[in-house]
Amino acid sequence: MIKKCLPVFFYVAFFFILSPHLLRHFSSNFFTDTGDGLMMIWNIWWVNKAICELWTWPWFTHFLYYPDGISLITYVLTPFNGFIGVFLLKFLSLVQTFNVIIIFSFVMGGMTAFWLCRELTGSYAGSLIGGAIFTFSNYHFMHAEGHLTLTSLEWLPLFILWWIRFCASPDVRKGIMASLALFLVILCDYYLFFYCMITAVLFFLWMAWKKGDFFYLFRQTTIRGFVGFLVPTLLTSGALAAAVVYSNMTDPVLGGHASRDFSMDLLSPFVWGPHWRFKDWVEPLWRPLCITQGENESSVYLGLSVIALLVYAWKKRAAIHIPYFNFWCLLGAFFFVMSLGPNLHIGGREISFFGYQFHYMGKDVNVLLLPYALMWLLFPPFRMSGTPIRMMLIVQLVAAILAAGGFLALLRTRSRWKYIAITALLAVLFFEYLPTPIPLTKPTRPAYVEALKKLPEGAVLDLASPPRWALYYQTVHQKKMALGDIYRTTASRERKAQILRKLIYDGNWEQIARDFRISYIAKGTDLSYVESGERSKGICLKEITTGEMVFNGDGVSIYRFDVR
Repeated sequence: MIKKCLPVFFYVAFFFILSPHLLRHFSSNFFTDTGDGLMMIWNIWWVNKAICELWTWPWFTHFLYYPDGISLITYVLTPFNGFIGVFLLKFLSLVQTFNVIIIFSFVMGGMTAFWLCRELTGSYAGSLIGGAIFTFSNYHFMHAEGHLTLTSLEWLPLFILWWIRFCASPDVRKGIMASLALFLVILCDYYLFFYCMITAVLFFLWMAWKKGDFFYLFRQTTIRGFVGFLVPTLLTSGALAAAVVYSNMTDPVLGGHASRDFSMDLLSPFVWGPHWRFKDWVEPLWRPLCITQGENESSVYLGLSVIALLVYAWKKRAAIHIPYFNFWCLLGAFFFVMSLGPNLHIGGREISFFGYQFHYMGKDVNVLLLPYALMWLLFPPFRMSGTPIRMMLIVQLVAAILAAGGFLALLRTRSRWKYIAITALLAVLFFEYLPTPIPLTKPTRPAYVEALKKLPEGAVLDLASPPRWALYYQTVHQKKMALGDIYRTTASRERKAQILRKLIYDGNWEQIARDFRISYIAKGTDLSYVESGERSKGICLKEITTGEMVFNGDGVSIYRFDVR
C-alpha cells in the first residue's frame, strides 16, 4: 500500500519544492496569470453555475454575448476541470478550487506517466523519475501560467497505456478503459485529443505491421474487443468531436493561431528556455528562438540530463527490453519533426531554399516545406494543430519513457561508480528542471463590481475594466454580459459584437440598451476597454447623458436603463 501511494506523495512534495512560493498563497491567490488565466477561472465558475444553478449543459451560455449567447463547444472550456470544480466548490472557495486543480494536474500527470513507464520498463525507481520528467517539464510549467487546458495533460499517458494494452491483446474491458481515458482527454483539451488519435493510429499501424495483418482488430477473435472500444468512443469523445466539427462548419471559429508563427525552432529542445529558473543567465541563447511565438509557447527544453539518459537507454536497449522500443523512438521522431511546423527555423531564422520565396495572396511563401506542410495539405484534420510546437508534449512523454529505461540500465550496471553517476545525474536533472515561479493573481473586487452584485437582475456592458478582468468579475456580480473576451469566438457572434462596438464608439447608449437589452453600463472616466485584449485605441468614450446613474466611485460610473 505504501509503495502504491508513494508516487503521489513524491509528486506533491516535488511540486512544492519546485514552486515553494505557492504554499503560502494557496487560499489568497490564483495560481495563474492575468491573461488567459482569468479566462480559465471563468471556465470553472461557469461549469459549476450551469450545472448546479441553471441545470443545463455548460456548452452554451447566455451569460456572454447577451442576449443571443454563444456556443462553447469549440471554445477551450476544459469541462473536466469544471466538473471537478462542481464537487470542490461545495466546500472550497473559487481560489482554492482552481489551485487544487492546478496541483492535481501536476500530481496526476506524474502518476499516469509513472504507470505508463512502469508498464514498459518494470522499474519502480526509473518510473518515478520518468513521471517527474514528464510532469515537471518546462512544457508543463510554461502552460501552467495560463493555459489550464494544456496544463491538464494528466490523462494522455493513461490513454496511451490502455491503448497499447488493448492493441496487444484486445478485449472488451481494455477497449472500454481506453475509450474512457480518451473521453477524459477530450474533456481537457482538443489538442491533446488530437495527439492521442495520431498516437493511436500510429501504434495500431505498428502492431498491424508486426503481426502482418492490418485487419487483426476486426477478426472473429478480436471484434468484440474492438466494439468495446468503438461504441463507447462514438457515444462520448466521438460525439463531442463531431459536434466541434459541425459547429465549425456552420459557424466558423475565429482566433486560431498561424502554424508558421507557432512552429518550434530546431534548437529549442536543447537550449534552456524562458521558463527556467536561471533564464537570465542564458537569455542570449533562448531569446532569438522565441521571436514569433513568444515566451509562453517556446519553452520545450528537454534537458541535457534527460538526453544523456536517452542515449544510454539506446545503448542498453537490448538489456532493458522496453516493449516497442523502436516504436517509441519513431513516435518521438515523428512528433519532433511535426513540431517544427511547415518551415524550418534555426537560431531564430527561417531557412529557405537558397533564400528563395515567392509572393502569393499577400504572403511570402517559403518553398522549403517540412512534412507538417504536406500533412496540412493532404489531411485536413491535421489543420487542428495550429500550434505545431505544442506537439512536443508527445516527445516529452517519449523522453520520459526512454529515460526511465535509461535509469533502469544505470541501476543494473555493476560499475562501482554508478551511485555517484546517479546522484550527479539527478542533481543536474533537478537543476535543469527548476522552473520560473508560477505567477500569482490576487482576486480583486473593485467597488463597482460589488455594486453590480447588489443591483437587481439585468445584463451588463462592462466598459470599466480590461476584457479578461471583466470576464473574471462576472464570477462576482453573476450578471449576464453583452460581450465576452473568450479565446475563440465565432464569425456570427463577432459580427454582432462589431455592431455593438460601433455603437459604443458612437456613444449610442439608448440604442445599445434597447437593441441588446442592456440594463447596466459600467463606464470608466479615462480609459475604455472595448476591443478584445486591448484598450480601445486611446479613444475616450462619449459621455452617457441618458439613463440613471446608480453608482459613482473610484473613477467608474454605473448607469441603469429601463429595457422592459
